[in-house]
Formats: sequence, C-alpha cells, structure tokens
Amino acid sequence: MKIRFLLLSMMMLGDLLAWANPVIEANVDSVQFGQVDVGYPVSKIIRVTGSDLEGNINLAVEARFADEYSVSPKTITPEDAERGVFVQVKYSPSTTWSDWANLVLTSENAADLVIPITADPQRNPTIYGYNNQRSYSTHVGKTASSVEVAYFADAEVPTDPNQPVVRSPMNASFNVFDIEDDDFIVYSDIYQLSIEGDDCFSAKLVRASSIANTCTVRISYNPMTCGTHHAVLNVTCSTAGAPLIVVNLDGEALPNADVDGDGEVSINDLSSLIDFLLDM
Repeated sequence: MKIRFLLLSMMMLGDLLAWANPVIEANVDSVQFGQVDVGYPVSKIIRVTGSDLEGNINLAVEARFADEYSVSPKTITPEDAERGVFVQVKYSPSTTWSDWANLVLTSENAADLVIPITADPQRNPTIYGYNNQRSYSTHVGKTASSVEVAYFADAEVPTDPNQPVVRSPMNASFNVFDIEDDDFIVYSDIYQLSIEGDDCFSAKLVRASSIANTCTVRISYNPMTCGTHHAVLNVTCSTAGAPLIVVNLDGEALPNADVDGDGEVSINDLSSLIDFLLDM
C-alpha cells in the first residue's frame, strides 16, 4: 500500500513539474506592417503573457537592419507577464532593404518565442533631380495645387543589403515632422523651399523626415491675372548627398465670368472675355 502511495505521489509530482514549465506567449503569430513609406515610422501593438516564469522576459529585435526596428518595453517581469503586457513594435525604415526582422523573446528555462516581422518599404518619389515639370490651369482668383513627394539622392555608396544579422534591444529615437499640425518646429535646418518667378506660385512642406532624405511638398497656383505664368521651385535638403531638386512650374489663368471683379456678371464682362479670347 505504501509503495502504491509513493508511486502515485511521484506521478503527481511529475505532472506538477510538467505543468510548471515556464512559457512565453503572444496574441499574434507575426507582426505585419504592410506597405510603409521610407522615412516615416509606423508602430504595432501586441500583447505578451507568461506563466511560471523563473526570470524576466527579455525582448530584442534580430535583423540585418536591426537599428530600424525597436521594441518597448525591452524587459517584462514575471509578475507583469502573468497579467499581460502590451508591447510596441516600431519600424522606422530608412531603406527599402529592411523588409524583415524577428522579435525574439527569451526567459530563463523557457523556450524562446520568435515572432516574424514583415514590411514592404516603399520609395515612390514624384519629384527628383533637376528636370521636373508641373503645369496648372485654373480661373483667376482660384487655386490649383498638387502634392509632390521628394526623395533626395545620396551620393555615398549604398548600404550593403546582405550585411550580417545582428540583434539589438535598443530603442532608436527618430523624428518625423508633420508640418501642418505643428507650426512651432523650425525645419529650415534640413529642408528649404524657394521659388523664383511669378508670385502666383507658392510651396509648403506637408511632412518631412529626419531618418531619410525625403519630404512632401504642396505646390499651389493662385493667379490674380489672366494669362500664363512661370516659375522655378527649388527644394533643398542639407543632409542629402545631392541636395537640390528643381521643379519648373507653368500656369494658365482663365478669366472668370465676373472679369472686372465688380461682383456682377454683365455685358462688360462678356465683352472683356471675348477680347481676351481673341488676343490668345
């Protein structure tokens, strides 16, 4: 009887030990960022839990371009893991090559949890180099505009896309400028806009990046007189190897029905409109 009881106790103890294995878990099998504009960080939130842990969970990113990924927090205590912790995975692409990584979670005597990270970094400029041309047409007093994405060429040798895989638990700090939402940041240290020619053209930064040489510009054409207009927009980036992008601007201003601007449409407006069309 004693032998049976001892055997039963040993079996129960073995089951308890098996149940007490430390385990790390997450609410996702992978982190997928999809298409991402180079130069502009994006983030995903996942939930990490752990049971019967014997030490902290350490989080790190493993990739060829590990410095373009970050994770926060980098350490989770066993007590927090029991309750569950929300973890931010951040991707700050500065190149189109950094399209994969692994988030690796480790803890003492627990099996490593490896979560694949995938992304599709895009670099889709609409203006670059020195031979850009934009044309606009609108009525006098109205505005025509376009939003252009500028990527500045780098004169240095490109980074080797096959560099060794490294593991980095560090959280890199990057700045992204959203110009329209914040008028108090000075951007002239990196990006500058200047226009030479007719003053009916204007340009404004919409957003800009400090981790890649790229910015977005809104170009506007607001003529106050009929006819054609011309100007040249220079977009510069002080941190780029080739720091200048040139855009040639053409505009055609059409007359409004209220040509003389007196607030009424009359025979005089029609006569002026006919004269304008005959002179074209």
